[in-house]
Amino acid sequence: MLALVFTVFAALSPVQGSGTLAIQAKTLHLGDGRVLEKGILLVQDGKFRAVGAGADLPPGVRLIQHEGAITPGFVAAHDQHTLGEEAADGTRAMLPEASIADAFDPKAKELRLAARAGVTTLLLAPGASNLVGGQTAVVKTAGARVLQRKSHLALSLSSEALRLDTPPTSPMGAINVLQEELAGNAGVFAELKAGRLPVMIHAVERHEVLRSLEFATRNGLKGSIEGAPLAGELADEIKQSGLSVVLQPFSGGDSRRELRAALALATAGVPFAFGLDAPNAGPQVLRLSAAMCLREGMDRKALEKALFADAATICGVGDRVGRLERGLDADFLLWSGDPLDLTSRLQAIYVDGVRLDTH
Repeated sequence: MLALVFTVFAALSPVQGSGTLAIQAKTLHLGDGRVLEKGILLVQDGKFRAVGAGADLPPGVRLIQHEGAITPGFVAAHDQHTLGEEAADGTRAMLPEASIADAFDPKAKELRLAARAGVTTLLLAPGASNLVGGQTAVVKTAGARVLQRKSHLALSLSSEALRLDTPPTSPMGAINVLQEELAGNAGVFAELKAGRLPVMIHAVERHEVLRSLEFATRNGLKGSIEGAPLAGELADEIKQSGLSVVLQPFSGGDSRRELRAALALATAGVPFAFGLDAPNAGPQVLRLSAAMCLREGMDRKALEKALFADAATICGVGDRVGRLERGLDADFLLWSGDPLDLTSRLQAIYVDGVRLDTH
């Protein structure tokens, strides 16, 4: 059915050339937890121009019928491995002005693999071996576009950032160094204090998460905790801090305790998203993670927000991607059925209104 639909569209070469496309799907998953039956997308010049139960189509534009579901493109809220050796610097603990966008390689094979799995937007972050690793960036996995050059200041309050010979050598030493930088109120640290730039704090163990929450709360910082698989066991404390959480994706070998911790985040109303875990797992684990959480009993609306709208907000690009909404970039996926049912197939991928060639 879908092949026939796209054959019809290909025949409309003048309309296709103008960058205008109209599709009606059995269901539109808007990205913020809402689902619209028999919804219509109107795409023009790479943007959503109308999303709803009805739309006034421009002359000459034929309405394509899709018998499955449409979602926004997946947003992965953390990745390092597309950067190769550029994600870390072992010579210095502090790299506040380093911009990970400068290491972005639009030809990296990992980006192509992510795009083919429906991950259309990706947050690039430095490694966790530096106390201050630099500034994260958000990119499109297709089209070689940097959406945002400076999304967070990446900090690491995990044991990975502690050193034997040069400061910081202890957790309290790390906090003291950061407090001194905030007191200096210069550069990106001034932006942190003013609330113009969020933090993304890498923490793994419970005591590291607690230390990160205390530090962020004391200094009035906004942002996210990243890397802690059991962060949800502190869901109430995280909720009170106002921070969000970025989880690594799940796989078949992960414990139910980790799944229940994710469930606790959703129950407490803590915004969360998933990152990627290349090369340990392919980008398909983003959807697998959501399916595993759904099976564990997580609310479906919270899950869809974690894959789309909340993930985009955590990345700092919620006004550009993550929802099927007028004015946002036309990044969307066509599915044969329920996108969280692993038997459903991903049938087409659009980025900025252009269908990707996945071959």
